[in-house]
Amino acid sequence: WTLVGCTVAPGFEFAAFELAEPGWQPKQP
Repeated sequence: WTLVGCTVAPGFEFAAFELAEPGWQPKQP
């Protein structure tokens, strides 16, 4: 994961981001 992802994504999205496969991105509004 990246610091940018940590800053941009909400807590629950960030938790999923760590477990997500490479190249996965959080949903955008």
